[in-house]
Amino acid sequence: MQRGFDAAYSQGYEDGVASGKNAAGGLGYQLKKDTRSFANDAQYRQGWSDGYDAGKTQELEWQKQLKKTAK
Repeated sequence: MQRGFDAAYSQGYEDGVASGKNAAGGLGYQLKKDTRSFANDAQYRQGWSDGYDAGKTQELEWQKQLKKTAK
């Protein structure tokens, strides 16, 4: 659970991180989104969006580092 946030935000963030990493090509990550919560719960939706951005950025940075070390 994300510290200082409610359970819906934390769950959305966790789901969003996995989804963002998946979108960036991360192996072992799946798209996760509770569509009902995303549509009806502003906290879940915000957490998912924040997590998606963070996860995608993390995965792209990881891939960039791998490419650097492979040279």
